[in-house]
Amino acid sequence: MKVFAEESPDLCRQREVVEQLVHEASGRLVITGEAGREIPWIKIAGLPSDADADWFLRLLRGSDRDVGEWLPCEHGDPFTVTIVMYRAQVSVEGYLRHLRRRLLQTAPALTIDSGADPVISSLPSPDPSPEELAGTIVRGLAAGAVTQSGELFSCADPKTGEVSLGENPAEVRRTLARSYVTCLRLRLGFVRALARRHDETLARLRALRARLAAGDGGALEELINEEAIRSVEQNARELSPHLKRLPGARV
Repeated sequence: MKVFAEESPDLCRQREVVEQLVHEASGRLVITGEAGREIPWIKIAGLPSDADADWFLRLLRGSDRDVGEWLPCEHGDPFTVTIVMYRAQVSVEGYLRHLRRRLLQTAPALTIDSGADPVISSLPSPDPSPEELAGTIVRGLAAGAVTQSGELFSCADPKTGEVSLGENPAEVRRTLARSYVTCLRLRLGFVRALARRHDETLARLRALRARLAAGDGGALEELINEEAIRSVEQNARELSPHLKRLPGARV
């Protein structure tokens, strides 16, 4: 603290330094969803001794505009000042959605190539987007796990047998959006089918594409599109070289 006072005797310069410290301590993660609501803060200044508290706390309070009182804490280290700021009741949902959109195209390939287990790239998210739901349905159809009879869609459950997903596209989307287990089963079932019945699974994808192109999809056209099929085909190409070690693989 003595060196800081000697190196920056000008009050304006002292405030500039402390403002930068506060900026760094408050974090750089952009948060959303808190408009009009006061965010609780816990703010602690760890100082070498109580003798430095009044002067440095005045600098902090003059540099920080957020709600919350700075509290001093004597940590006994004569060479260090520690700034701790903790935000409560904030949401990072908007940030995560933005990150997910930005990485949507590259993340699966990156996970496949460099992840601990390539199959992890096929795990569904807990809050699937319409595009992800379409991809899940495509995977289920290609693996033979999802069947269609008119507008009724069903899926195979190894424990309970055939389970209805819905009698129209809206019901199917709701069912899958609410059931992480079903999405997980369909996506991992596709990986197993790709490993054990590789050519047959890819042929089913091509048949789906041809069916949509011919306008013969019926209710299916409200659930999937050619873009979803292309995305799943790309995922299959990226996964295929890594599937030879799975049980029963015939890639």
